[in-house]
Amino acid sequence: MENQAQNDIKWFWKSRGGQQNGPADTATIAELAATGAVTAETLLSQNGRDWTRAASVPEFGFDFVILESGDNSRPVGPYTLAFLERREHGGWNRAAALIFERSDAAKRYSSAPAAAPAPM
Repeated sequence: MENQAQNDIKWFWKSRGGQQNGPADTATIAELAATGAVTAETLLSQNGRDWTRAASVPEFGFDFVILESGDNSRPVGPYTLAFLERREHGGWNRAAALIFERSDAAKRYSSAPAAAPAPM
């Protein structure tokens, strides 16, 4: 029933160029986040007036930060678990990176990424 209530919520989002899109349900926004079309920085709104960053909406799960190996590595993200899984299938080498998960996110996921996550 909770999933149905979440999918009844309608979201608007602003594309990188600032164009307002939507409305779309929660499942659609989550799918856009999995493909990278909606990022942690994407602005979302339920009414088209009050905007917040997607990373601040817990149901979208922007809970994972990556630190790739190398001399100039720096943390990137946050990303959703679905985005990381798709990226891995696209040829990204998960073994060459550390994945950090927000500690409060662990309660929402039944399985963690293959790399050893550590709280942020």
